[in-house]
This record gives sequence, C-alpha cells and structure tokens, in this order.
Amino acid sequence: MALTKVNTRMISNFAMLKDFGAVGDNTTDDTTAIQAALNSGVSTIDGEGKTYKVTTTLDLSSDTTFQNATLTFATTSDILLSATGTQATALSLTADSNQPTRTVTLSSANAATLAEGDMVFLTDTQDFAVGVPRTEINFVSAVSGTTVTLASKVFTDYTTANTATISKITPKENITLRNIRLVGIDDATTPANQTGLEFNKCLNVNLDNCRFEKFDTRLTRFVICAHVHVSGCYFSNSDRSGFGYGVAISDGTHYITITNSTFERMRHGVATGGDNGVNRFINVLGCTFNGMKDAMLDAHQETDFVNYSNNIGTHVTDNATDDGILISGGHSVVCNNVIDRPVRHGILVQGGIVNAAVDNDICHVISGNLIKDVDTDSGIVVTTSAAGRRPFRGVTISGNTITGSSSNGINVQASGADIKDVTITGNTISLGSGNAAIQLLSQAEGGTDASIRTATITGNTCSLTSDTPDACIELVSGSNGVEGVAITGNSLFNGTHGINCGSANKIVIVGNMIDSPGTADISSGSATNVTSASNG
Repeated sequence: MALTKVNTRMISNFAMLKDFGAVGDNTTDDTTAIQAALNSGVSTIDGEGKTYKVTTTLDLSSDTTFQNATLTFATTSDILLSATGTQATALSLTADSNQPTRTVTLSSANAATLAEGDMVFLTDTQDFAVGVPRTEINFVSAVSGTTVTLASKVFTDYTTANTATISKITPKENITLRNIRLVGIDDATTPANQTGLEFNKCLNVNLDNCRFEKFDTRLTRFVICAHVHVSGCYFSNSDRSGFGYGVAISDGTHYITITNSTFERMRHGVATGGDNGVNRFINVLGCTFNGMKDAMLDAHQETDFVNYSNNIGTHVTDNATDDGILISGGHSVVCNNVIDRPVRHGILVQGGIVNAAVDNDICHVISGNLIKDVDTDSGIVVTTSAAGRRPFRGVTISGNTITGSSSNGINVQASGADIKDVTITGNTISLGSGNAAIQLLSQAEGGTDASIRTATITGNTCSLTSDTPDACIELVSGSNGVEGVAITGNSLFNGTHGINCGSANKIVIVGNMIDSPGTADISSGSATNVTSASNG
C-alpha cells in the first residue's frame, strides 16, 4: 500500500495539525484535534500559521516541538497550554546535609528508589525567607548504599531537626514552543482569571519567538522547573489586580534565562516569588519593558542569585510606591540597564533572607545603569531592611548615572542588620532637588541596631542644583554607627556641605574637589577620628 503524505510526515516525526482534523479558521473548536496531535508521539507539530479556537486546557507532552500556530482562548478561570510533571513521596533524611556537602543520607530502601540523573527536590521546614521553607532543585549523580551523591553542592543546610526530605521529580521535559501565539480575553473591566501557559515540574523548556497576549492573571508561569530558556518573545496586556505578570517564576524554579524579549502593558514584566520554594539563578538579559504598572523586574524574598542586565524600561511605573527594579531576596547583579522615569526608586535592593537560612552574607553588584528622571525617592537604594535578615557583605555600586528630582541619588541603609565592605565608585549623580547625592545610613529596625563598616566612596561626580537641604555626601549614623569610610577623589557641587560626616567614626577624606557648598566644604559634625587633606 502506498504511503500518503500524512503517513510520510509522521514517519519522519513531523505532523501538521490538519493531519488530526484541526481546521484553523478560528471558528471551529479545534481543541480535540490539537490535543490528539500533542498526544501522538510525533516530535514536531506544525500549525501552518493558522489560527485555532481552543476551549479547554491543552496538555503538552515531553519531547515535543509545537510551532507556527495561533491559539485563541475565551474560557475564563483556566489555562490555555499546560505541562505538568509528577513529584514522588518525600523521603526523610536520616542525617543532616549541611552546606557545602554534595551528599544526602537516606535509609537503604529509600536510597534505592533514586538513580543517577534523577531530578530531585530538597526541602526542610526552616525558613529561607519569612514563611518560605528552604528548598532547592538538584540532580542525582550517584547512589551507593544509604548515600545519595548530588550533582552540585547544596545551597543551604537540610537538617533532620527541621524534617528535611528529598523527593524525586519526574518532569515533563524537552518541550519547545516556536512561533506560537496565544491570545486570551480582551476585557479591561471584568477579570477573566486566565493564564496563557504554565509549566509545572518541567525540565529543558524553550520558548522561541512566541507571543502571549491578553491573559489577565499570568501570560506565562514556571513552577518548580529547571533549565528554561525564553528568547525573542513578546508579552502584552496582563493587568488583573494583584497579578498581571508577563513571566511568573515561582515555588522553587532554578536556572531560567529570558533574553531579547519585549513586555508591554502589565503589572510586572518578570516576577519571581511563590511561598513554597526558593527560586535561584534567574537571568533577564537584553529585554524591553514599556507601560508597566509596577516594577518591571520584581524578585520577591524567595529568590537568590539574580542577574538583571542590559534591559531597557520606559514609563516603568504609574503610582507613587513603585520602583523600576525591585529585588527583595539574595545575591544580585544589576548591570547596564536603562530605567526611564521611575516614580519611587530606580533600583531597590532589600534584604529578605532570614539570618539563619544561609552561612554566607549577601553580595550585590549594581553597575553601569542609567536611571533617568527619578521622581520622588532615590535612584538606587540598598538596604538590609529589617531585623533578623542576613547581613550584606560586599556591595559594589559603580559607574551608574542618575538624574532627576529624587531625594537621594544613592542610599545605602543598614536597617536592623549590618552592611560591610561597600564600594561606591565612578557614579555620576545630578539631582534637581532633594537631599544627598550619596548617603550611608545606619539605623535601628525592630529594636535591633545596625552598622555600616568599611566603605569606600571614590571618583564620583555629584551635583545638586542648590545649596540646600543636605550635603553631596552624607553619613548618618545610628547608635551602632557608620565606621571606617574613605572618601577620596570625588567632584562635588552645591549642597549644604560637600561632605557631612555626621556622627560617624574613622573617616578619611582626601583629594576631593568641592565647589559652591552652602556653608563649609566639610562638616565633621560629631564624628570622631576624621582625617582630612588636600580637599577644596
């Protein structure tokens, strides 16, 4: 019997939706036909560029590429495309697994249920952030007796006292969407509670040149996923109150990279959160954000290791309490972004990890950003934010340009937890009004004092348009103080003083150019151990 074109395509692991009866006229309900195609085991499913009406959730299979189709969806309180793996029963650890180990100890019977290459989820009940347990995704490298060796060192401690467990995830994996467009309900007045695309417990996911439009809750979502790549995609119109995400990353997702994508008219372009796990290694690179109703990039407290670089955001906020980029968790790199006209802060980095969650203090690098026309508050704020948070050690703020009428250009605040080893260098700050161009502040929070220790402020150019109300560089010291600060080689214009030492201790001020202060070049205030030379 001669092979038909359809049979030939399927043998070659390529099929078209029409091979399963889909019409693609955006009137016929093609849900059943598309699901049959996705269930067929054919590795590449092609929609020929047609538009298909879908009325219930479609389930994606592993090892599938779905391409060249538009799907429209008018069903409320539902998800259009979904892929969900499974998670086995949690296995109790029989001994503590403390960083930086790569091993987990189980009973021999439980260890035997795991094998090399398995994706696993570790957790215990100790808080990583307030109300969020310590968790991570890892992979099994080897099993021997009661010992399970992991592919990488654990990120935190997992203890039997805190009911530490490990569970096997059987993910949906190796899924690619290419040139897919998903369209939800366009209704600005009645919430439809729609999500365009959701991956849950998935591995190796690729979204390439796709469009996601008019899903008011989330355009896309990733839950407990690993190794996700989003490239060249377009996200628009997601505005449900309290939601409205372009990409929502949640509940323990690891290793996600979003590049060269565009986000328009939503609450957050990329948001990372969820109360059930810690998200790690989040990269957002070279993306454009326009018309955000809140921060264009928002990393909640259950996030660690964030890289937001080379992005552009215009009109990023539209109310008085919102920021351009907001990071509330762990380690971060924020570099070479353009943030145009933020209302409150251009970049806000605040502590969210509880003190006992990790052994190492938190580091941040904020470099090369252009923050233009800040409205009400500060260009860059770095703050430990509350008592009981993990201290920061190693904060670099360099090469940024900040303009606007904000109250401060750069503000480093030790609030309830200490900050050590701060470098502020090579920044250009021009403020139309407000307070200090650069401020170091230590203060009590929740009844706990905090300090800033060891800081260098060097090579910055700071200009205020008037000689009031504050100094270009200002040290504000609470009871635990600001101590060990070198202020060198800065060019400072206007302000009440060029430099105000407040009540700080151990200050070296050398080689600064100070022009047109309202009163004196340098105010020592009640500071102690101040050394000053070659300024003027």
